[in-house]
Amino acid sequence: MAENDVPSALRLICSAHPRQVLTEEAMRWSPGTPSRSETRTNLVAVSDDGTLAGLLRCLLTRDDGGTPQGLSYLASIAPEHLDSGVAALLLEAAERNFVSRGARTLLVGAADEAVQTGGDRFRQLAVESGYVLEESHQILELELARLSRDPAPPRLAEPVELRPLSSYRNDPRRIYEIDRLTTADEPGLRLEFTPYEEWLSGTWHHPLADLELSAVVLVSGAPAGIVCFTSDGQTRLESSMTGTLRRYRRFGLARHAKHSALLRAAELGFTHACTSNHADNAPMLSVNRRLGYEAVGSEGVYVKQM
Repeated sequence: MAENDVPSALRLICSAHPRQVLTEEAMRWSPGTPSRSETRTNLVAVSDDGTLAGLLRCLLTRDDGGTPQGLSYLASIAPEHLDSGVAALLLEAAERNFVSRGARTLLVGAADEAVQTGGDRFRQLAVESGYVLEESHQILELELARLSRDPAPPRLAEPVELRPLSSYRNDPRRIYEIDRLTTADEPGLRLEFTPYEEWLSGTWHHPLADLELSAVVLVSGAPAGIVCFTSDGQTRLESSMTGTLRRYRRFGLARHAKHSALLRAAELGFTHACTSNHADNAPMLSVNRRLGYEAVGSEGVYVKQM
């Protein structure tokens, strides 16, 4: 995708995925340390008049043994091209790209119409192309003006503190370890967790990572969990991870941390928060619903073996 295509590509993605947190800076950005386990590609379709007709983002991952797997996601089709075959052309191109790189397991993300414009069509296309539903996620949204101002205190006698991730700029490895350990307990498809140097370059330093709103939860000074957000720096934020280490679970730390962070976001002028939870992640779904999040739709991951 050419540099001058970025503004129109961003408009297309945000039109098709209105809850997606994304900026031009993020679309232009690339990590300082190239990933050995991931390769990202943007496939675009251009109409005869030169305008962007569709876009599909592609992610090729490799596990520790080097086995590749391809994921196509954020399918974004211009309204006038929803029935033109553009989506099929993009999906076919993604498959050829992945297979040429050795991938035999292909994944596609597709949401329903309430979450993704043209999502129902794209989901049907995936099924007709041989993809089978592997897992489902609920998409939830919260208007921060409706967030309860009542505190959500944890059920612990020990002192609990929230410290912004920005205070760990000189020592983020502790955050990495919490992220790695809590992610391992998340339900859903298992991908190899990113090595530290790649995490530092591609996650910690990502322009959408909001290190001021994100926080580490400390219990008697010891790290117990994290609550992480990406944001556009203006009105919208999205949960990227909320996790508690095993020994500190069932004390209400996740709800306390997320509620406190969302209150601060509202004070800073943010208006909408979005999150995605695996359909089997009952504890986090319960936390989010108690915070006032409402389900707006679902997104599925579909798999196809070549």
